[in-house]
Amino acid sequence: MTGIKINPYIENIFGRWFKNIITLLLIIILTIVLIFSLINKWIDKELSLQIGFLILGAILGAWISNGKE
Repeated sequence: MTGIKINPYIENIFGRWFKNIITLLLIIILTIVLIFSLINKWIDKELSLQIGFLILGAILGAWISNGKE
């Protein structure tokens, strides 16, 4: 990792889960959409489930691709 060195423990946590800032933003946006749809009920149940699986897939994809540039 290049750039400013920070606490290795914090760097390990954030580096492992949020290596790519785009992935982090995608997960945040999809989570907000899912919560908003479940609260307001203007997206039906099946679509909410699909969005939930999409979020899960994004998290798993980011976790599996950890360390692979």
